[in-house]
Amino acid sequence: STEGTGDSQNLTINTPVLRILDGATVSARSRPPEHLENPEMEIQVGNAGNITINASEIEVSGSQFGQPSTLRAETLTSGNAGSIDITADLLSVTDGGEVTVSSGRTDTGETGKLPGETGNLEIKVRDIRLRDGGSLRATSVAGDRGNITINSSNLWLQTNSEITTAGSANGGNITIDTDTLLVLDRSRIDANAVTDKG
Repeated sequence: STEGTGDSQNLTINTPVLRILDGATVSARSRPPEHLENPEMEIQVGNAGNITINASEIEVSGSQFGQPSTLRAETLTSGNAGSIDITADLLSVTDGGEVTVSSGRTDTGETGKLPGETGNLEIKVRDIRLRDGGSLRATSVAGDRGNITINSSNLWLQTNSEITTAGSANGGNITIDTDTLLVLDRSRIDANAVTDKG
């Protein structure tokens, strides 16, 4: 992560198995400094890095103390968020786990600056299983990114799971190329925006 003027670096994970469980987080972030001598001071911030994962099996599942297990790239400043690129045989996101790219604003002292752009979520996985509230999300405040692109053989959403893009500016696109798409039990695929184009 970065809290200053420099960009955060990229995070690359090459592993047979990656498990993010019980409220754990793997992230790349741009966030405001925790302590400012003058909260009204204009600050410069860097961009967040990208996350690249190459694995046979990836599991994101569960929560602890209300914090879901999360794989995320985000910005909370005027710096841009990075993207997430996943290549695997199996991606399982269950029990409230989240894979997300997002942008948001906090009180950063960045007077007059626009929020940073959200990154994109690129998934090339043979089998994708979302179950029991698992989600793939892109949330944008500014810019024209925040897209989700999925290439798979089998994509299953079960029991309140979701693939969504949303924005208070433009919402991102969802592109799915799969042989089998299964959406059951109040699950949804949804591309929308609050005030602008979905």
